[in-house]
Amino acid sequence: MARWFFSLGLMIFFPLAVFAANADLGISTNDMRFSKESLVAGETIRLYARIHNEGETDMTGYVTFFQGNVALGNSQVLSVLKNGAPEEVFIDFVVPASTFNIRAEIRGTEPTDTNTANDTAITAMLEPMQDGDADGISDGSDNCPSVANTDQRDADGDGAGNACDNDDDNDGVSDAVEAELGVDPLNADTDADGTADADDAYPNDPTLQMQPKPLPAPVKKVFKQVVAKVAEGIREEEEKVAKTEEVQEPHVLPLQTETLTFSPNAVFSYAHDRWNTFTFRVEGATAVYRYEWDFGDGVRSNKTDISHTYEHSGAFEVTLAIRDAEGRTASERATVLVPFFSLQNPMVLVLLLFLFSLLILGGWAYWGLRGKGEHVPE
Repeated sequence: MARWFFSLGLMIFFPLAVFAANADLGISTNDMRFSKESLVAGETIRLYARIHNEGETDMTGYVTFFQGNVALGNSQVLSVLKNGAPEEVFIDFVVPASTFNIRAEIRGTEPTDTNTANDTAITAMLEPMQDGDADGISDGSDNCPSVANTDQRDADGDGAGNACDNDDDNDGVSDAVEAELGVDPLNADTDADGTADADDAYPNDPTLQMQPKPLPAPVKKVFKQVVAKVAEGIREEEEKVAKTEEVQEPHVLPLQTETLTFSPNAVFSYAHDRWNTFTFRVEGATAVYRYEWDFGDGVRSNKTDISHTYEHSGAFEVTLAIRDAEGRTASERATVLVPFFSLQNPMVLVLLLFLFSLLILGGWAYWGLRGKGEHVPE
């Protein structure tokens, strides 16, 4: 009887043991793939994995993906039939900025996997591409890494792509200015006349490239005209003053008022009105030009006739800059002197008051000693 029960037990247990030994889910590196061939740092992509049932029984379980020791997303549930098609799972993750790999592990199988050797798969080390503007071209190879430019066009061949080059034909004139002029920003010589747009007065007309572009009279020419005009004006002013002095009563001029002084080219004049105050005037000023004064003490002005007061004594270089409509500039300079020794200088008044006080105190002390009969050296 005992032998009969032992034989029955072997008949029941042996098939179960064989059945359990064939429970096997497997995954390999070849079963892992990404949704894109190019991995770009910072981009979200999808990772797929295919799980095979290598055993002789239906199995369940789950797959967990890791980057290093950090699990990526949630574990993915498996249900794989024996002799059936592989089960595919996926997760979405953000591509890191440095070299990495991904590990997939099969876990929690039911029935228990009897072959754990094929339960883990690891990708090769992956080097993500750095592509800040997301145009599919790595920053190291991108001729404009800050702006997306898949065509990588570089019209002037200067290494900066058109997308971030403000002078695409490298002719010295920015694309914005060329757009205003109506010339081709990708062609340094729009009218193909042999003269670059930057030097061509008529960049859209091949017949007029050598003719000067009409402009307002040059500033230097205006200077010469102003000199002649001022010289004539001085003579007229002197004649008027001479006639006026014959009929008018004498009058007192303001303290320290000096005669009118002209700059070296007679572009502007100035008068010393008071100790630290001057009147400056542009000679022959017109609306064609823009004028800017720099009085040498940090103060500026755009007026053509202005009175300026300096805070202290010293020599100050006054500069008048004149700009025409094309932005060209000429300048004229002259040095004005604010004297220290002037009764209108507060520092001089303080100094005189101090000396006067010393004189009073000295006299008081002298006569005080003499009054007491003490000997005072003569």
